[in-house]
Amino acid sequence: MKITIIIPVYNVGELLRKSVESVLNQIQNDCEIIIVDDGSTDNSGRICDEYSSLTNVRVIHKTNGGLSSARNAGIDAANGNYLLFLDSDDYLRPGSIRLLSELIDQDDAVDFIQFRYNEVTDYSDNSDCGSVLDIFRLTDRRQMFEQKFALGGIGASACTKLINHRFFNTLRFKEGIIHEDEQFTIHLINSATKALYISNSLYMYVQRQGSIITSKFSKKRLDIIPVMEEQAQMLISNGFEDLADLVRSKLFTSLCVMYVEARRCGESRCSEIIINHAKALVGKIKPESGSIGIIAKGMKLHLPMLPLYYFLKKNKNGKA
Repeated sequence: MKITIIIPVYNVGELLRKSVESVLNQIQNDCEIIIVDDGSTDNSGRICDEYSSLTNVRVIHKTNGGLSSARNAGIDAANGNYLLFLDSDDYLRPGSIRLLSELIDQDDAVDFIQFRYNEVTDYSDNSDCGSVLDIFRLTDRRQMFEQKFALGGIGASACTKLINHRFFNTLRFKEGIIHEDEQFTIHLINSATKALYISNSLYMYVQRQGSIITSKFSKKRLDIIPVMEEQAQMLISNGFEDLADLVRSKLFTSLCVMYVEARRCGESRCSEIIINHAKALVGKIKPESGSIGIIAKGMKLHLPMLPLYYFLKKNKNGKA
């Protein structure tokens, strides 16, 4: 079996059909789809079962445990040499499986293939992904981490990678957090020795109200703190202290944003936690790390400037 596509499902209703059929319309005989119903309470479970009679499709029903739990259940059942994750309200661009299969045929020892996603608001973009664009290989771990930072959300996402099954002998998604992709990806890169990068957008990321990403502030947002601190320590253990400082600067920026949002929502306890972590970070970020580091040093004795920094950051990006 060449590729397993794992689709975790929870209360997405009819949107599930668009996701599954985007794969069925291009899947090959040596590929499989595993649909994991994570205890849905709407009609999603019934829709899953409609596909269970197909040769290349398996359906798993389980009690609700969250996205990571559903993905892990799919991993446990997967037979493919490579695994791909597709959220049940997103879809794959036509030709994606063919293109990835061709790349595996050329180099079946690659640890993961990194591609891009497009943010869309509906399911109307069904243009073929075409041939491979801007392909390059990395065997240097530092460069892989640098690429992750350069790609931003694309680099952090687990859904923008075709991953060698051997990694899942020891690697799983951490359950109970909402920044599971970031935590998963840093461990993947830290164990990789060969990665392939293409600039094709194969994954169509549908922006909709009510998704985890678009939900308003909650204390679960604070999960990013231990995840990014773990990433910084991992980079230090590799001797990449400058990259660790970059991570701390990014975390500081995230704390500034979350502080304002927590205050607006009346989450005083969360605001206090954020301030305490910001204080600790200020002493760790080097001034030479860039503007974030300089601002952090200047705010060391005046953390109430956090809302002002957030405003200035938004204004600089043309969003205020």
